[in-house]
Amino acid sequence: MREKILNELIKLSREERAFVTAGAENKEQEFYSRSGRFIIDRRRISDISSGDPTVSIGLRTHPSGGPFPEHMHNFIELMFVYRGRITHVIENKRITLEEGDIIILGRSTSHSIETTSENEIGVNLIISCDLLESILSDMRKESTLATSELQELLDVKSGRYLLFPTSHDENVSGLMDNIISSYVLSESINEYILRTSLSLLICYLSSYLESLSPFSGKDIKTRLLNYVSTSYSTATLAEAADFFGLSVPYLSRWIAKNIGKTFKELLMNERFSAACELLSETEMPISDIIRTVGYENSSYFHKEFKKRFEITPHEYRKKNTNR
Repeated sequence: MREKILNELIKLSREERAFVTAGAENKEQEFYSRSGRFIIDRRRISDISSGDPTVSIGLRTHPSGGPFPEHMHNFIELMFVYRGRITHVIENKRITLEEGDIIILGRSTSHSIETTSENEIGVNLIISCDLLESILSDMRKESTLATSELQELLDVKSGRYLLFPTSHDENVSGLMDNIISSYVLSESINEYILRTSLSLLICYLSSYLESLSPFSGKDIKTRLLNYVSTSYSTATLAEAADFFGLSVPYLSRWIAKNIGKTFKELLMNERFSAACELLSETEMPISDIIRTVGYENSSYFHKEFKKRFEITPHEYRKKNTNR
């Protein structure tokens, strides 16, 4: 089946390049975009099989034979490298996808693609923003898979892209073969089957995000707790997420799932542990200790301290002083 798919994709890639150039060079913007800016319009590049510009999933082959200039989309684009290798340029960074790899580009991600030959075949899935939102919503309700990074693809201000080294993943390649064959080998397209296949593909890719994140190593817990213990006076969940290159919702879920506490609980434990040490080991005024460990509200500190230790900070100092 793969050889049949490949032959059809080669033919489609040639056809698309012919449509784009139409006997002249640099016609891409005229062919794909309706606006002055080069923003590829989903309704302008309709489904190659049904010709229906309103479908929520479409498929295009990347036109071979030349570079593709910088552009954006008003949809989510998933490129799968069916054969060879293809290089994208995003913010002056060259990103080369090997055969079997996937890149997903957000709706506002500006990128260009370097020249490809006929031996290099890229397949683009054109995914409506509404469809991706629907898939992610179902995942949040029915699974524990992380969706926050995929959700950011829908943000018109994020310019986000996600790269997946799936070249050796038979599950992903099998799903892509099924999706592609629905377009290029079947006489008719069943959109429900396509939506279901795409949902499963997104689930697989979401599991990749967890394994590829900075929180995939054996020192996960150590690194996080080290951050809290060294930055407790100013640490925030947002700062921690930024430090590790993760979204706030994803980090929050990771902490709860893998440590069994909230970030706030971890932070408070560290702050009150430091406060106890200062009370026992120094003569620092209690008001200064409160500020040192990261609290501005003195009454809140006293309330939480007594809740934890059943005595006041002054009584704790008196009872535990080592001087």
